[in-house]
Amino acid sequence: MMDWGSSAWFWQTLVGVLLGAAITWFFSRRGSKELQDEAQALRAESEWTRALLVVTLRALEGAGVIDPLARDEAGNITGISHPLSIMLGGKSGIQIKEEVVESTPADGRDRGSNESRA
Repeated sequence: MMDWGSSAWFWQTLVGVLLGAAITWFFSRRGSKELQDEAQALRAESEWTRALLVVTLRALEGAGVIDPLARDEAGNITGISHPLSIMLGGKSGIQIKEEVVESTPADGRDRGSNESRA
């Protein structure tokens, strides 16, 4: 049987593992805090940008520069209407008019938003 108390390599290994775990814990906590702070700042900036976009879209709609915006029952903007007209060539002279609507999810968050993971 080996004498664990007199083996210097055992104590050196144990101290190295404990020191490595402490360093890893410290930097992971610090990195996590920095990441949370940055995510919060980006959320605030995103909300500010969204508010400016809504004001701009309403002003353009009110001035008649853009077509009426798609809205839900509460009056919130859900998308932008783009009238699309396609003329097919040939003798038939068929003209197709379609409307494309870009919309946001029903909960109003951006598609790339991580709010549900927070």
